[in-house]
Amino acid sequence: MNSNKYWPTYHLLKEFQSMYSNHKFIFTLGTDLIDGISTWNNSAQLIKEFEFIICKRVNYNPSPENYPENYRILEGYI
Repeated sequence: MNSNKYWPTYHLLKEFQSMYSNHKFIFTLGTDLIDGISTWNNSAQLIKEFEFIICKRVNYNPSPENYPENYRILEGYI
């Protein structure tokens, strides 16, 4: 996508869904970002509507209640 616009994660994923409706989009993030995801724009919708792959990061152990509803953990550390 060629754009100078700021795209919050939720809106970007929704845009991709509309552009590529025959694809499934899964958001990947590290455990270092989980505790702060609730502060993101449209975080409740992001957490509810999308699947996540979570990459373990060394020395980051987020609170279990901050994990998204639908996630898989990538084994090993990055």
